[in-house]
Amino acid sequence: MGAGASAVLPAECTKDDARAFAGERWNETMDQKFDAICRDGKISKETVLQHEHSFGLAIRDWRRISEHAHQLTEAAVKEAPPVLEVDVEQITGNKAATRLQGASRKTAAYNESKIKVAKRINCSLEHAAERKQNKLDAFMSKLTEKMDTLEEEKQSKDQLLDTIDKMRKAGWPRNLPKDDHPGMDLPDPLTKDAMCDLLERLNEQARKETKKKKARNGIKDILHAKYALQIATGYMDVVRKLPSVVHVNTQQSGKITVVGDLHGQLRDLIHIFRHNGMPSFDNPYLFNGDLVDRGDYSVEIVLLLFGFAVADPGSIYINRGNHEDMTVCTGYGFVDELVNKFSQNTAGRHLLAIIDTIFSLLPLVHVIDENIAVVHGGISDKFDLDSLKQINRRLYRTLTGLPQAITHDEKGCDEEGHTHKDWAVLMDCLWSDPAKASERFPGDLRCKSNDERGGGVLWSEQFTKEWLSQHKLGCLIRSHECQDEGYKTHHEGRVLTLFSASNYYGEDEENDGAILVLSPLQDPPGKLLTYSTCYAKGGYEKLRTAELAGKMESAALARVEVCLLDHRRELVAALKAKDVNGTGQLKKVEWASIMNDILPVKLPWLHLAEKFVLVTKKGDVITYLPLTEKLEAMFGNSDESKGRENLFRNRDALVKLFRLLDADQSGSLDRAEFAKGCEMINALADDGEKLFEMSDIDGFMDALDVNGDGAISFAEFSDGLLNHGSMAAHSGAEIGVHSPAKPVGEPAAEPEAAAAPEGGGGEETG
Repeated sequence: MGAGASAVLPAECTKDDARAFAGERWNETMDQKFDAICRDGKISKETVLQHEHSFGLAIRDWRRISEHAHQLTEAAVKEAPPVLEVDVEQITGNKAATRLQGASRKTAAYNESKIKVAKRINCSLEHAAERKQNKLDAFMSKLTEKMDTLEEEKQSKDQLLDTIDKMRKAGWPRNLPKDDHPGMDLPDPLTKDAMCDLLERLNEQARKETKKKKARNGIKDILHAKYALQIATGYMDVVRKLPSVVHVNTQQSGKITVVGDLHGQLRDLIHIFRHNGMPSFDNPYLFNGDLVDRGDYSVEIVLLLFGFAVADPGSIYINRGNHEDMTVCTGYGFVDELVNKFSQNTAGRHLLAIIDTIFSLLPLVHVIDENIAVVHGGISDKFDLDSLKQINRRLYRTLTGLPQAITHDEKGCDEEGHTHKDWAVLMDCLWSDPAKASERFPGDLRCKSNDERGGGVLWSEQFTKEWLSQHKLGCLIRSHECQDEGYKTHHEGRVLTLFSASNYYGEDEENDGAILVLSPLQDPPGKLLTYSTCYAKGGYEKLRTAELAGKMESAALARVEVCLLDHRRELVAALKAKDVNGTGQLKKVEWASIMNDILPVKLPWLHLAEKFVLVTKKGDVITYLPLTEKLEAMFGNSDESKGRENLFRNRDALVKLFRLLDADQSGSLDRAEFAKGCEMINALADDGEKLFEMSDIDGFMDALDVNGDGAISFAEFSDGLLNHGSMAAHSGAEIGVHSPAKPVGEPAAEPEAAAAPEGGGGEETG
C-alpha cells in the first residue's frame, strides 16, 4: 500500500479491513493485537491510527495537510516506502547466526550514533556561528558610526539607485556593450524558453566544475552582466508592487509548490524543476527565503528565479529569509560570490545595489487559499498579519546591521524611519523557531528570546493554536532549520518545517531536501516530495551507512578545530588553572565542563573526549597536555604570534572592515587604509586592550601582500587570514581529531560503548 492508505479505511474496520490495509506486512502479532482490542469483531479507524505504534506501524505524514510522502529520484518521482512499516522479529535457533546478527546490530547502532553526533555538532556550530555573526554585525554597526564617510556612503547608495532609474529611461542596461564576452544572449523582453536554456547551461557548467574540482565560476562566462542587470531590474519592478503579506489562491493554477531553504545549491533547484515541472502560471512555486549564502551558486539561483518571475508572471513567488540581508550576505559568501562573477567595471556594483533593494522589498508572508500561512522563520506575540502589513519593509535593507540605538532601545527610532518596534517584528518573522515540547516558558509567556540563535523568539505550542485561531488559519509552513528528512512537524502537526537544501553540511553529510505540493484537487491536498542530490558523485546515490558515518564525523570534527583555535588562549588558560598541581591531568567531567564553559557550542564532550585528549584505562581521567601543546604551537611562541592569532580570531570583522574601507570598490587596500582598520578595531575593543600593535602593520602588510605591489587585494586579504585557519580545516591529525587518542594500554572501544550517547543530553556537563 502507498502512503495515505489510511484514507481508504472504513469508519468501523473488520480484521479483513485491517489485513488489507497492512497488506503483506500483516503478521501473527498484529492478528493477536486486533483480537485483544476489538469489540464485536471490529475496531474504529481512529483506534487503528491511535494504536499505530503498538501495531508496529510507522505513518509518515503531516496531519491536516499531507498523508502522502514521495521520493524524488534522479529518473522520476517514485512512491516512498509504504505507510505501514512493520518490524518483523526473526527468531532463529542458530546461536552463531544470532551472535552474528547481534554484532551487526551493534555496528549499525555505532554508525548511527556517529551520524547523530556529527549532525548535532553541525547544528550546534551553525547556531553558534549565527550568534557570532549577529554580534559581529552589531560590532560593525558601532564601527561604521565612527567613520567620517559613512553618511556619504549611504547617500551614494540612494543616489546610485536614482541614477539607475534615470539610466533605464535612456536604454540602460540594454545599451551596455557585450564586447567579446563568450556567453549567451537574452531576448528583451525575457522569455521562458531563454530562461530554460540558461538553466541547462548553468547545470552543465556546475557539473563540470564540481567533477574537475575547478573554481565555481558558474554564470561568469555564460551570462554577461548586462543581461544579469536586465533580469534584476525587471524583477525589481515586479516586487516593488507587492505588499508585505501576499494572498495566493490555487483556483486558477490548481496547485502551488512550496520550497524551503536552498542556500545556493543549484543542483537541488534543477532537480526540483525537472521532476516537479518547470515554473509556470499553471505550476507556480513559492520559495520561502534563504535562497543565498553558503552554497557555491547563490547568484545563479537568484537570477534564475528572478528571470522566471519576469518571463512568466505568476510562476514564482518569493518570501524574504534571514539571509536576504546584505549584512548577513557579506559574512556568509553571497556578496563575495556576486563580486567575483560580475566584476565588469561598475556593473557588479549596480547589480549588488539592485539585489540589495530587491531583498528589502520581498514579501514577508504568503497566505495560501486563506488557510495556510508561509513565513521563513515564524510567529511571535509582537505581531499579527494586519500589523505586519503596516511596516515599511523597504527601510530595512538590513536587520543585523542597524545601529544599536535601534536594536537595543525599545523606544529607539531615527530620522530615516527605523523603529525598534518594527525591527523586532521583522527579526521575529525571519529568525524565530518553534519551541520543542520539553521547552519551559516562565509564567504565562507564550514566546521567549531565542538565545540559541541570538535573534527572534521561541514560540510555544499553545501560541501556535492561538495565533492560527486568531487568523482563522489551519496551519503554518516555515523553513529556517535543516531537517534530516527535509521536513519536520511540530505542535501537533500544525507547524511544518520545510528545508530544501539536501546534503546541506557537505555532500558526504546526508540529509534529504523536501518540497510540499499543495493542491485542492488532490486527496489529501498536500504531497511531500523528498530527495537527495549530489554533483560530485555524478549522481544521486546515497553512501553506505558506515562510509557516511566516518565522513560525517571527520568533517564535523574538523569544524570543531576552527572553534578550538578561535578560543585557544582562554581554553589553555582555563585547563591550566584547573590543574592546580600542574600534573597535566584532570577528571574527565572537569575537562568536559571547561570545554562547555569556554567554547560557544554545547557538545557531548564526555563522548568526544578520546577524539581530543588521552583517556586513562578507567575512563575517568584525561591527559590534556597533548591538546594544549598543539594548540599553543599553532601560532608559534614568538613576539609576533599574538598579532597573528588576533588576525585569525578577528578575521570575520576584518573581512567586513575591508569592504567598509574600500570605499571606491577598487578591490584593494593600501597601507594607510589597512592601518586605519586596525586602529578602529583597537578603539572598540571591549576590554580596552590593543589587539594590534601598530608597529606590526608592516609585517602584516608583507605577509598579506603576496604579489608585492604595495596594496592588499581582497583575495590576498581573505586568503591570508584563512590560511592561518587552514591548518584547522586540513590538518586534523595535528590536533588529533582524525586520529582519536587511544588510552594507554587500552584496546579500541567496542561499538556499543560509543552508541550510548545518542541523545547526548546525559553526557553534557556544565
